[in-house]
Amino acid sequence: MNKLDSIDKQILALLQERGRMTNAELSKQVGLSAASALERVKKLERGGVIRGYHARLDPAAVGIGLVILVEVTLVRHQHDAIVRFVEAVQSVDEIVDCYHITGRADYLLRVVAKDIPGYELFVMETLSALPGVQHIETMMILSAVKESKSMPIMVE
Repeated sequence: MNKLDSIDKQILALLQERGRMTNAELSKQVGLSAASALERVKKLERGGVIRGYHARLDPAAVGIGLVILVEVTLVRHQHDAIVRFVEAVQSVDEIVDCYHITGRADYLLRVVAKDIPGYELFVMETLSALPGVQHIETMMILSAVKESKSMPIMVE
């Protein structure tokens, strides 16, 4: 993707706030014709800048009572062990995010569960059974102080 100009940045900011904004609304906001605005959006999608459009769900409304951060340390750090762990994580619905990190642990997971007994069952039957897991440390999220729905646009 080439550099982003000020109109591209405006489009990105607007779509992050309101992903369901119509092309007519978007074009009016950025001062372009509908066709030009649509072409810009398509270019941003093709270039991988816009990676998708998503609905933000209320966790409680879909039966999620807990959001947990989990540090995972692997037994071995050889390529094959890492690949097996990473591949296994992909198929676990309760793991909504997985980050390879630096520090005392190897991975930071964001996990969702219905309740504490549900999380305990998940740890015993699923998480601890993932290939290569040596140590698990759980951090319960008590409340969300900040949950950004948009990314700052930092390119010049």
